[in-house]
Amino acid sequence: MIDRGRASVKRDDQQIADLGPGDFFGELGLLRGGERTASVVAATAMRVRVIPQRKFAPAMQTLPTLARSVQDAASERLLALPSHGADSRPAALALT
Repeated sequence: MIDRGRASVKRDDQQIADLGPGDFFGELGLLRGGERTASVVAATAMRVRVIPQRKFAPAMQTLPTLARSVQDAASERLLALPSHGADSRPAALALT
């Protein structure tokens, strides 16, 4: 999660979003694995909070507000992807 600073989200050399304090990124990789769907590049000096992969699933199970925020954002981001068959369906977000 971004505590301070700004970042650009890019896909195919096109800027698709700006992120700032309170925003987060990397959830699709933690939820689904596989290839990245975008690159996040710092636009200013930043301070971020990181949840290590081994702590992500337990945090999602014990913090329902976090789980809802992450799942909502991931669903929106998946729906915004160019169609890639089953990989772009929000159903791929099931937590185990």
